[in-house]
Amino acid sequence: MKKTLTVTLLLALARLVCLAQLPVLQITTFNRSGTLTWTNRFCTTDPVYEVLQARSVTGPWEHAAFVTNQTSFTFSNPLGENPGAVFYRLACVSDVPLVFDYAFDEGYGFTAVAGRLSINLFNFPGAGSWAFQETGLAIDERHPTGAGPLTGVLGLSVTGEVQARYYLTPWRIEGAFYLEGTLRHGEVAGRCAYTEYSGTVYEVTFGGSDPIGTFVATRVP
Repeated sequence: MKKTLTVTLLLALARLVCLAQLPVLQITTFNRSGTLTWTNRFCTTDPVYEVLQARSVTGPWEHAAFVTNQTSFTFSNPLGENPGAVFYRLACVSDVPLVFDYAFDEGYGFTAVAGRLSINLFNFPGAGSWAFQETGLAIDERHPTGAGPLTGVLGLSVTGEVQARYYLTPWRIEGAFYLEGTLRHGEVAGRCAYTEYSGTVYEVTFGGSDPIGTFVATRVP
């Protein structure tokens, strides 16, 4: 009797919280030679993916491989050599952080706070970090200064731009501060890269969120 094989492709975004309808990582094909291929809609620099496989959609999941800066993997001994359903799962586990020069304007037309933003798109182990200081031109002096970790959520637009909210202080509490804006991409050295993150800085208040100014963060060469 001829044996048949059913292959089901399953996408998992791991620790990334994505608010968009478009999936960031998407498995596209699995051919008869055992090659799994996928797409990544983020502008990554040197991503490392983990490929997992299982006999059931609920697991248990087995580690198959780590793949660096490639969007395919060929199994030398796939579970698919035996009859039955096979499920494949994909996650990005690391990438080179994005580093930006940061400038905040309280609304008076000059930079009141400056510093650095370091962003990990795939949140490993956190969303990144910040380090800011006043320029001597701060009037309202509401923007956080010093240094700390980022936490946040991302959403991918149909144009490939990323809608991002990053908290500078513990979130969902009164007195928290967060950045909300867009990561815009361009081309650097012939590759897609995020070149600017800009938007509005908010303070969480008892009645909601209060904008305290705007920011522009530009990619560090």
